[in-house]
Amino acid sequence: YARIREAGLILLVGALVGVASLVWFRPHAGAVTRWLNDRLAKLPGVVNRAGRAVTGLFEQLARTLGVLTDARELLVTVGWTVALWAAITLANMLVLRAFGFPLGVSETVFVLGWSLVGSLVPTPGGGAGTYHAATAYGLTAYLGVAESEAKAATIVLHLVVFGSSLFFGVYYFLRSGVGFARLRELSAPAGPVKNGSNDEIVMPAEGEKRAAGETPRTASA
Repeated sequence: YARIREAGLILLVGALVGVASLVWFRPHAGAVTRWLNDRLAKLPGVVNRAGRAVTGLFEQLARTLGVLTDARELLVTVGWTVALWAAITLANMLVLRAFGFPLGVSETVFVLGWSLVGSLVPTPGGGAGTYHAATAYGLTAYLGVAESEAKAATIVLHLVVFGSSLFFGVYYFLRSGVGFARLRELSAPAGPVKNGSNDEIVMPAEGEKRAAGETPRTASA
């Protein structure tokens, strides 16, 4: 368990650094996004549009981080976070006990930690494969569960934990205002873009011109 303890301390330090970074980012969000936009303006169109979408997400993150400056909102957020992770831990423990594993809260949290490590690897399907391998390894290597039983429990655990949250995740994602239309809006160019090959200024799209009541045209610099 020595290596597990060391890894846990490293993750704890990383989490603290992440929280400190968010606290720093909140009052400096405007300067950071302006700096990024200035750099992105010099990049090709595709990279520029992708970068603008990222900076738009940063701006929304900054607005969301306003909770850090409101004690009441911060308390509510912490309370809901604790309740959420308590529910996740309970769901994991119930599924594992349904397979006959006599695991308590501490053992369940230990297995949950392995599950989260597996979920950090970006794979299609919400950590499919890596989640199962990490969770099954935690059950077999440290808690003495048979390999076949651990794999079966991990598959069901993945369906219960991730499948049940998919519906609510999609619902709140759509409610958050960050839809595909919003991402396209954030990645759209803010104004005329100069074409480097013939110094031609490309005006906004024809559909945008009609919406504004103007006649589409192309002007030469």
